[in-house]
Amino acid sequence: MTNAPVTMMNIPRLSKRGWLFPLMFCCTFLRALAQDPRSSDQLFQEARKAAFDDKNYPLAIQLSRLALAKSPDYSDIRVFLGRVYTWTDQPDSARAEFHYVLQAHPDYEDAYVAITDLEYWNDRPDTALAYVNQGLQHYPRSEELLLRKARVLVAKKELQAAAETANQLLTVNASNGPGRALLNSIKDQVRRNKIDLSYDYTYFDKRFDQPWHLASIGYSRQTKLGTVIGRLNYGHKFGEDGLQGEIEAYPRISPTFYSYVNAGYSGSDIFPKYRAGFSLFANLPAAFEAELGFRYLYFDDGRMGIYSVCRQILP
Repeated sequence: MTNAPVTMMNIPRLSKRGWLFPLMFCCTFLRALAQDPRSSDQLFQEARKAAFDDKNYPLAIQLSRLALAKSPDYSDIRVFLGRVYTWTDQPDSARAEFHYVLQAHPDYEDAYVAITDLEYWNDRPDTALAYVNQGLQHYPRSEELLLRKARVLVAKKELQAAAETANQLLTVNASNGPGRALLNSIKDQVRRNKIDLSYDYTYFDKRFDQPWHLASIGYSRQTKLGTVIGRLNYGHKFGEDGLQGEIEAYPRISPTFYSYVNAGYSGSDIFPKYRAGFSLFANLPAAFEAELGFRYLYFDDGRMGIYSVCRQILP
């Protein structure tokens, strides 16, 4: 079997009608673009307003594409468009925009930040780490990139490297709040054994004559299934002393789901005789977290409280 040579004679030709529609579309688009008096900067501002103020992402995409038709190499607009594609779950379109910018400007910091977020939120930590490392080659002291690298390393369970990166971030800026919070979280995960002591003092200028005292001591241990905590609470309220023992655990079910389980008992009137609780947590895209659960309290006098928990936690 031989392949026929490709010549002008054997290439299928479109009929006049076949050319008509794409030609009319191009002419209509170019005419509309030429008649639009708005500059690319004006279109960009309108696109940002549509996205951030009105949450109208389709309009933001439309305006951004019009702006890029006027200024194809306007990198800020292209990165913004890629972010909107990311927010609207169009990762392939987002990657195309980010790659376009990085090919033209390999040292564009915001493009590295944006594509790292895209890959991190789409559960591709290895790819995210590759991009953030490329960005850090150009900007080794970038707080945005260092923070994202630490988060990616946590997702990869490389806690020692994550702590080193978070410390590097705090060396650049000791007051970086997200970085310090992340480092503290990493330390909590690294510690296998921990003892907590707490004391609360509540004073009332009305209604109650005596202040309330609440102290607790707890021991927590990291296990393969998750954290387990035993706690003993002491309370002094209404002139009475009381003790309460409780145990709680945070079992990991999967990379997406983990849970909270709590049970407690007290023979004192100032604490519920029985308490119990359960919550199921879900790690959602874009660093959101959702919780669904219940809490149960039972007192000696027959009082009982049951309530449900349902919330979405912002990043």
